[in-house]
Amino acid sequence: MAARLEAGFTSAAKAVKASPARAKWKTSTYAAHERGSRTIGQDDAERYAAFFSARGARVTPIDIMFPEETRQRLSASSLAELERLLKRSIEAARERSLAPPALDAQQQGASKAPFPDLGSPTKLKPRKRP
Repeated sequence: MAARLEAGFTSAAKAVKASPARAKWKTSTYAAHERGSRTIGQDDAERYAAFFSARGARVTPIDIMFPEETRQRLSASSLAELERLLKRSIEAARERSLAPPALDAQQQGASKAPFPDLGSPTKLKPRKRP
């Protein structure tokens, strides 16, 4: 919420309406992330941080994922470790191709296999109604 307010948006709905069309957010998802009732993933944190930073807020994905209230409860060493792990994860994600991974033969098996022969269909006798 702090990042949204710092970027000049007075409500979650206004921030969502201003989000880029190619990466439109759902109002319910963003609001749930902001309330903390839905876990926020790294990809969403990066997207929100980039959006709010472009509008003047000084915010990082770490700030989004671990708000000030949360960081105050963590020890300095555990926070430093979380930041280090998140930065490493962000760097690794940027190095990977954005293309989805190819499915191996076993994963494709069920959808690529021919339809199994179940024999001739059983004839159903119509039920007599009382």
